[in-house]
Amino acid sequence: MAGLSFSAPLLLGALITLPFIWWLLRAMPPAPIRTRFGGMMFLEGLENRKETPSKTPWWLLLIRLAAIALLILGLAGPVHGARKDLDGDGPLLLIVDNSWPAAPRWRERQDVLRALAASPGASGRAVRILTTAGEPALSDPMTLRQAAEEFSGMTPEAALPDRDLLLDLIEEEAVALNDVAWVTDGVIGRRGADREFLRRLDETGSLTVIRPAGQVTMAIRSLHSLPDGLRVEVERIGSNVDGGTVLASSADGRPLGEAPFTFENEEDVAEVRLTLPLTLRNEVGKLTIIGLRSAGATWLVDPRARRVRAGVVSDGSSGLLEGGYYIEQALADTAVINRGALGDLITEDTSLIILDDIGVIRGPVEDALLVWVRAGGTLVRFAGPNTSNAEEATGPLRSQSFPVALRGGARAFGGALSWTEPQTVAAFPEGSPFADMSLREPVRIRRQVLTRASTEPGYEVWAALEDGTPLITARPEGDGRLILFHVTSTPTWSDLPVSGVFPSLLGRIAQTAADVPSIAPTDALAPWRLLDGFGGLRDPGSRAVPASPEEMLEGLAAPGLYGTANSAFAVNTYGENAPTLDPLGISLMPSHAAIRGLDTGAVREFGPMLITFAMILMALDAISLFFRNRMVKAVTAAALVFAVAMPMAPSAKAQTADLRPEIDTQSLAAALSVRFAYVETGDADIDRVVRSGLTGLTREATRRSALEPAPPVGVDIEREDLSVYPLLYWVIRENTPPPSDGALSQLETFMAEGGLLIIDTMDGERQTDAALTPQGERLRRILLRMNIPPLEPLPADHILKKSFYRLDDLHGRNSGGPVWVEASSALRDSTDGVPSLIIGGREWAAAWATDELGRPLRSAGQGGELRREYAYRTGINMAMVALTGNYKEDQVHVQDLLDSLGEAP
Repeated sequence: MAGLSFSAPLLLGALITLPFIWWLLRAMPPAPIRTRFGGMMFLEGLENRKETPSKTPWWLLLIRLAAIALLILGLAGPVHGARKDLDGDGPLLLIVDNSWPAAPRWRERQDVLRALAASPGASGRAVRILTTAGEPALSDPMTLRQAAEEFSGMTPEAALPDRDLLLDLIEEEAVALNDVAWVTDGVIGRRGADREFLRRLDETGSLTVIRPAGQVTMAIRSLHSLPDGLRVEVERIGSNVDGGTVLASSADGRPLGEAPFTFENEEDVAEVRLTLPLTLRNEVGKLTIIGLRSAGATWLVDPRARRVRAGVVSDGSSGLLEGGYYIEQALADTAVINRGALGDLITEDTSLIILDDIGVIRGPVEDALLVWVRAGGTLVRFAGPNTSNAEEATGPLRSQSFPVALRGGARAFGGALSWTEPQTVAAFPEGSPFADMSLREPVRIRRQVLTRASTEPGYEVWAALEDGTPLITARPEGDGRLILFHVTSTPTWSDLPVSGVFPSLLGRIAQTAADVPSIAPTDALAPWRLLDGFGGLRDPGSRAVPASPEEMLEGLAAPGLYGTANSAFAVNTYGENAPTLDPLGISLMPSHAAIRGLDTGAVREFGPMLITFAMILMALDAISLFFRNRMVKAVTAAALVFAVAMPMAPSAKAQTADLRPEIDTQSLAAALSVRFAYVETGDADIDRVVRSGLTGLTREATRRSALEPAPPVGVDIEREDLSVYPLLYWVIRENTPPPSDGALSQLETFMAEGGLLIIDTMDGERQTDAALTPQGERLRRILLRMNIPPLEPLPADHILKKSFYRLDDLHGRNSGGPVWVEASSALRDSTDGVPSLIIGGREWAAAWATDELGRPLRSAGQGGELRREYAYRTGINMAMVALTGNYKEDQVHVQDLLDSLGEAP
C-alpha cells in the first residue's frame, strides 16, 4: 500500500510562489481607517482611538498564506493509499470484460477503476475503453477519471466475451496495443479466438491484468425433468466453494422451494434435486443460486418444462408385452403417470388419458369421459385387437370417442396371406403438430385399423403412411381433443413403439395437453423480456431482435424470454450448447503481464477537504475586513487553530474509527456536494433514462436557479448510505425484485430524516379506476411491507405546486393517473412539514432526459415541448421542496396577514 500521492503533482509547483505572496501581502498594509467628519463643532477634542498599522498583522498574513497553500494542495489531488498499478504514462487501452461471470464482483471492478483514476500521474493519460461482451465497442479517448465515471454507469451483459468480434474490431480500428490494462472476468474459453486473443496480448508492450483472486463464479448448466421434481446441474468455474443452494421461484417472484448442493471431491459439477408437488412444479419460472447475482446463476424456466398428469389404462399384462410399458417409457420426461381404472382417472387433476387398446367402454363412465374431454382433457387411444373387434359393435360412445369412424377388422401388410409389403411412415404433413419432426430411420407398419369415408368436421391427419392411409388422426371435441394411433402401443403391429420418434410424438401430445405453446421452426418470436448480466429480467427496448427456435437452440439469441407473457420461450445464458469455460490461471496469461487483484485497499482523497478548509480561511479573511476589534480577532484566531488542527489530529480519528464505519468514496463525494440519486434497478435501459433525466434536471436547475447540483449517481438501496442525498428517484416495474427488509428500513430512515422519495411507476397512461396495472400491483406489495405515512391525492394548494414555479399539476411525460403525496395530517415537525414521499406514474425522468449535448432522449408526449417545459418546472419544484423545505408556504398567507394588520399590500 502506497502512502500519500497526488493525482496532479505538477500543481505543487505553485507552492514556490508562497514566499512572493508573503512579501507582497507584508508590503501592502491594510487600507487606512476612515473616520466620518461630524461637523466643525465636534472637531474640538476629537481623538482617533485607532491607528492604521504599517504592516499586515501576522495572524491575517498567516490566514491568507494558509488558504493559498491549502488551495494549491487540494487542487493537486492528494490521495492516501493509491497504488500505481499501471505502468507507463502514454495512451492506455482499457479492455473490460463486461460479461456475466464478472457480475458477482462488478462493484469491486468499478472501485478498482476509481482507485486507478486516483493513482499518481493518472490525470494526464489518454484512455480508450474496449468492452468485450455483447457487441464489442471502443470508446473515444478520455481521461482515466472520465473512464472511471463511464465505467460506473455500465452494467454487465448476459453474454460471454465475443473474442472473434473483438479481434476484428482491433484490426478495423487499428487499435494500438502498447499499454494495455485488462479487467478480466476471470474465465477464458477453449475456442481458437480466445487463445488468439491471449496470443495478441502476449505481443503488447506493457500489460496489466486485473482479475479476481479465489472464487470466480458458478453457473447453472442444465435442467432435467424427473417424475417427482427437477434435476439441476450446477458447475463451478475456478471456484473454491464447496456448495450452495438453488432456489426455485415462480414467474412473479414467489419462492416455491429450495435444495442444497455439494461438490464432491474435486468434481466441478454438482446435481441438485428439487422435489416439488406437480402443481408447484408447473409454476416454476426461474431457478437461481442463492447469494450469487449473475445471469449464469439464473435459469429461466418456460412452459416446456411443465409435466402433465397422465392416466394410463392398459389391459393388465406385464413386461415387454404390455403397451403401458412403452407408453410410460415414452412419457418419462414429460408426464407424471398414474395407473388405475378409467373411472378413477377422470379427475380435474388429470389432463391426459391414454387408453391402450380399450375397445368398448360401458356404463356411466362413458358419459363422464366425454364430459371430461369437452372440459379440456386430451384422450389418446391406441388400436389393437380389442379396438378392431369393438368396431363391429354399435353404441353411442363408439362414434364419439374416436376422431373418425373406423372399419371393423384390421389391414395387414406382408405375411403369407398378403400381397403387399410393410409400409413406412411418410414425412409429417404441414399443419400437423409433428411437422417440425424428422424421421431419422424408416418406421415400418405391418398392421393398422382403417377409417371409413368420413366428412366429419375437424377431422385431421397428423401422420400417414407412404400410400396415404392415416396413421395418427385427431379431432377437437369441445375444449379437448380426441387422438387415435391406428397401431398398437407394442411392437406387434409396427416398429413405431421402439423407434426414436415415439417419445417425441407422445411428448408433443403431452405438452399440448399441458397448454405448452408450439412454434414452427421458421417462425420468429420477438423478445418479451431479456436477461441482464445480474440475472434480472428487463424490457428489451431497442435490442428487440426476433429469433427463431433454431437460433434459440443454437445459442444465437440473446438470453431471455421470447413470445408473450402467457406463452414465452426461454433462452438461457450457460446452457448445454454454451462453450466450455476455464478459470484464467497464471499459466494461461502472458509471461510479462503484471497481475493485480480487485482489492483496492483504503484509498482516501483529501483534495475536497483541503479546498473546503481553504474556503473557510478565505471567508475568515473577508470577515476580518469588516471587524477589527480584539474579540473578533480572538474568535478568528481560535477558528484558525481549530481548522488547522482538524486534519492533524490522528488520535481523534483513531478514536472515532472504532465507533463508526468509514464512509465510502461515493457517499463522501455526495456529502460534499448536492447530488440527486436514483435507485439502480438492474435494467440498463431504465437506469440510463433515469440517470439522463436527473442529469437534465440538474442542468436546468443550475441554469434557472441558484441551485447547482453535482451530477446524479445511482445507489444500491441494499447496502449504500442514503442519508447524504436530498432526493431519491425510484422506478418500479412489474418485474422489480422485492427489496430486503434491510433495504426497506433504509428507505424508511431516509424519509424520516427529511429525504424526498419519488416513486415513478411509468404507467400513468394505463392507469384506470377499475384495476391496478402490473407496476401498481408490484408497488402495492412493496408498500405493504413498509412503514409509510398516510397518503392522499395531491391537494390543489400543495407546496409542490408553488415552491418555485406556480403549477396546476405535477406534469410529466404523461398526465395519467393520480399523484399521491404524504397526507398533510401526517407531516412531521422534525422535517419542517416537508413531504417525504411522492408516488405517480407520470414518467418525469423520461421527460427530463437529455444526452451530453442537452438534446432530449425521449419525446415529450402530448403537448410537445410545452409539456417538457412544464415537466422541468415540476422537477425544479420537487428539488426545491427537497432542499429548502416549505419556506414558501407562508407566502400565500401574506395578504391575509396584511389585511389583519390593516396594512395595504
